Amino acid sequence: MGHRAFLPPDHPFRRDKKSFDGKEDHRSAPTPLSGTKVLEELREFNNVFGKGRKRKRRDSEGPWKKRSIFFELPYWEHNKLRHNLDVMHIEKNICDNLLGTLLDVTGKSKYHVNSRYDLQEMGIRKELQPVQDDNGKAYLAKACFSMKLVENKLFCTVLKNAKLPKCCVSNISRCVEVDEMKISGYKSHDAHFIMHYLLQIAVRKVLPKKVSMALIRLGNFFKVISSKVIRRANLDTM
Repeated sequence: MGHRAFLPPDHPFRRDKKSFDGKEDHRSAPTPLSGTKVLEELREFNNVFGKGRKRKRRDSEGPWKKRSIFFELPYWEHNKLRHNLDVMHIEKNICDNLLGTLLDVTGKSKYHVNSRYDLQEMGIRKELQPVQDDNGKAYLAKACFSMKLVENKLFCTVLKNAKLPKCCVSNISRCVEVDEMKISGYKSHDAHFIMHYLLQIAVRKVLPKKVSMALIRLGNFFKVISSKVIRRANLDTM
């Protein structure tokens, strides 16, 4: 999807054709837009809100979906830090999507027919694109992160039976329904703990090594980011 442009010039992913769209990518990363340039592009932009709005085509001009109301502020055009995001809220959103996709929860999973057709439209991951038979029926190949019924229940059981230190986190077991293979009702701090510790244990026995390693590294990434945020907050209060 063009993300390889942000990698170092000698990164092996840039020469990897098979894992991406069949092409090498040696483009340099685009220059970030300043607030002034963003405002100039959005000056005539017409905001359309609501669920009834038409979906933008991928080849439409510009990536913009709306003009932020913050540009009404006189200083926002010159603000250097326009996106100060809460790490734990991001972690909660990622945890929701991750658990919903792994457990194939209806309405929560990102693993559905439309996402497969998106792959076909973008020309990537051919092994996961829909295949139609002579009758026009589409078949979907099994993804590497798909789990069987027994593996789903084992995954949920690990989270359900985890013994956690007192006052470290809330009672996560009440959020896990093993028979329905569903995890819901947990808070941001619970998601924080799941990503850092419980997920890394649960995926080791139910997913292939390449998938579990990717998820473990994702949890470690948030662990490092969280420690840096806490360290910075402690320095600011000294």
